[in-house]
Amino acid sequence: MVGPDGSIGGNIDLLSPAGCEPQPRPNAGVTPRAIVELFSVLQERDALNVGEVDVSMYELYCDSLVDLLGANVKRAREKQDQQGPNKAAQLNIKLAQHTDSGLVEVEGGTVRRTTSMVELIEVMEQGVKA
Repeated sequence: MVGPDGSIGGNIDLLSPAGCEPQPRPNAGVTPRAIVELFSVLQERDALNVGEVDVSMYELYCDSLVDLLGANVKRAREKQDQQGPNKAAQLNIKLAQHTDSGLVEVEGGTVRRTTSMVELIEVMEQGVKA
């Protein structure tokens, strides 16, 4: 979502003056800067490949992982409050040394594919609001 001042997103903190590439605000954190750099690199390589970014967001809540992009974030938190973290947890973390990809993976988590900076920011805003 582009605001009246040219800003993109509410919590992601990017500015997009008319006709210019979005840039992080001077006091922006790591995430907005990483988003701009990531899509800058993807744009440079646009002629060679198609760039897509997979997004997942998790919160550590009461010693359990909550999928912030999942359909029932509020219900998952309530279930953990009622049943305790060990009984309510449905996500399984696999450490890098135990996966074929060599990356940390979360089984059962939501992954959203994005193809633009604005789309990525919209997905992240949904996770932040969850």
